[in-house]
Amino acid sequence: MTEARSSELDPKQVLGNLVIREEFVKPSRRVFVVDKSVIREAITRLLKTYGETSIYISTIAGVDRFEQGVIEVNYFISILPRKEVIVLRTQLSRAEPVIDTLIDIVPGVFAGENETYDLLGVQFNGNNTLKRGFFVPEDVVGKGVYPLRKDAKW
Repeated sequence: MTEARSSELDPKQVLGNLVIREEFVKPSRRVFVVDKSVIREAITRLLKTYGETSIYISTIAGVDRFEQGVIEVNYFISILPRKEVIVLRTQLSRAEPVIDTLIDIVPGVFAGENETYDLLGVQFNGNNTLKRGFFVPEDVVGKGVYPLRKDAKW
């Protein structure tokens, strides 16, 4: 498939059956909710369709949904040929927040995965660079606190 033709494909078509539902944050920002088990497949499909130099994961934002017992992980992805930013959203058990890393297929997630680990305790399986104290001060790390968790006590 040529790059011109592939850039015409809508991300929802590319993600296909991986999408549980589509939401909208604002009219121009679509959110595709996926199961954590398919996050690597979703990113791989986007990379294969639009090209490895045409996808940029600008932010990984974790949200503690304390009342629901989950930690939400949002991947903000710029699809450069389409001039579009989408969000891939998944939820992890708050008691065991674990998801597969993307660092081996998108090295640029280094800071985002480390930040999400340091602030919320999300473990990215396969990322050997995760460490406490990446963003959080040493005195907070020493207390074993993940500061963005709603039940964090200083």
